[in-house]
Amino acid sequence: MVSDGSRGGLPPLPVVDDTAAMMRDLEKEHGRVSRIGATYCVILVRLDNLQEGELTSQIVDGVGKRFAVSLRPYDSIYRFGPDMFLIGVSHIKTEDATVIMDRLRTVVSGRLLTVDDGSVVPATASLGAIMLESQYSVQEHLDRAGRALYAATQNGGDSIRLWSPDLESA
Repeated sequence: MVSDGSRGGLPPLPVVDDTAAMMRDLEKEHGRVSRIGATYCVILVRLDNLQEGELTSQIVDGVGKRFAVSLRPYDSIYRFGPDMFLIGVSHIKTEDATVIMDRLRTVVSGRLLTVDDGSVVPATASLGAIMLESQYSVQEHLDRAGRALYAATQNGGDSIRLWSPDLESA
């Protein structure tokens, strides 16, 4: 499970900024789901109301560090575009996905980030997720997680949404 605090003395997970590595890892996890019935949740995270500017990178890096200390050693976190992350969570049940997503959301929401110049910036995040299934490609899963993320942002953000078939036409 995701925790709110530190990783019990363990160093934070690295935030990988390499899309090719992310896709290789997702394909590997998809193969495990197909071969042995493992479970894996793909969570897309977008920071809400982030304005492009000189502090953007510092804010995104700060949020990434918060996520990195909140994940288990065998979970993964990737920078996915200028204001997004992809988080991979292994060995969870579908019914636990929303609990984990909400914990991740609260790691950011309602907390202030201090940037290099000493400014304090509020942040919120929206999360959309999908459980990997063997019958769909990794790209189809990413598209569906993107639809869930879009749905999460539609009511002002700071919310979560697990993909469901009603989002298919969204």
